[in-house]
Amino acid sequence: DSIKKALFKMQKGREEREKEMRRQLDKAKGEKDQLEAQLRKEMAATALRRKELTKELETAKREQSRVEDSLRKQTEASAAMKREVTSKMSDATKEKEELTKHLAYLSKSRSELEKVLGTEMDL
Repeated sequence: DSIKKALFKMQKGREEREKEMRRQLDKAKGEKDQLEAQLRKEMAATALRRKELTKELETAKREQSRVEDSLRKQTEASAAMKREVTSKMSDATKEKEELTKHLAYLSKSRSELEKVLGTEMDL
């Protein structure tokens, strides 16, 4: 009889340990499922954020390209204006030199005319 009781106690102890282990296993499975769900949620959020950042990066790259094109065009326009102004300055300088020569020639001719007139007046 005491052997039966001892066996019954052992069996009952095993059942209790098995129940406890099952509870712990179920709890661990529940925690695992929770962690997996949380991980899937975080992965989805991360994928969405990555997609948003990729879109922002593409937009920023397009804007950068647009700004670079605009700056290049402005630089080219500025260079063209500089060449035009330089050309006009050169032309104006040449014209000034020609006018100065012509003025010197006119002054010389005037002086000569005044001399001739002065000579004729003296006669």
